[in-house]
Amino acid sequence: MLRISKFEHWRFLQLTVFLLIFWIVFPLLGQKLFVQILTQLFVLNSILVVLSTEKKAAGLKKLVWILWIIGLLASLSALFPLQQELKKLCLELESVFHFLVLMICIGIILSVVFRAKRITVDGIFAAFVAYLLLAFAFGLIYNFMIIQSPDSFKGALSTNNHFGDVIYFSLVTIATLGYGDIVPATNAARTIATIEAVIGQFYVAVIVAVLVGLFISQRMESDQKNKSQ
Repeated sequence: MLRISKFEHWRFLQLTVFLLIFWIVFPLLGQKLFVQILTQLFVLNSILVVLSTEKKAAGLKKLVWILWIIGLLASLSALFPLQQELKKLCLELESVFHFLVLMICIGIILSVVFRAKRITVDGIFAAFVAYLLLAFAFGLIYNFMIIQSPDSFKGALSTNNHFGDVIYFSLVTIATLGYGDIVPATNAARTIATIEAVIGQFYVAVIVAVLVGLFISQRMESDQKNKSQ
């Protein structure tokens, strides 16, 4: 039990390290099979860590697993030699269901951060993980848009692994860097990119305010205890 409790205090650190490795390795993968495997491991690890923080809500946990399994089956189906339209549908379903899974995970993480009464290192990593998952979720939206309409984006897009490119574009957008090597070319793509940029800035402002508030409250509580002693 002691070992488990120690791990619980660092679970989001583990997920942060995994995500950083994922961001580094993902663009280097050329074969679609490796991309699919790594993506599924990424989503699965996120689910396991996030759901471990939610002690109740059994119905919500069941929903997450159902959504992930449907996305997994769609992903595996896309690897088979199917008709182009059917393969396209499988890829679209994969993006949609993984997006739903990640949005639920982000909601659970933020509820953990906002309910916290004390600031912890793992709580900081939890907020960082939610930020990265948000970027990945928007990347799934962009991926869905490209599957629907390949002309949604222009620029340095790979023909065999555009999924890695849209994840990169999503990170650049949420951080408002705007390198310009990949740009949205349709009104729908521009709208989603704008929404992501605004949410990204709003997220950072809110999270910083929450963490600073927790830190001040924690310091005041500590000072009052010291004075009472």
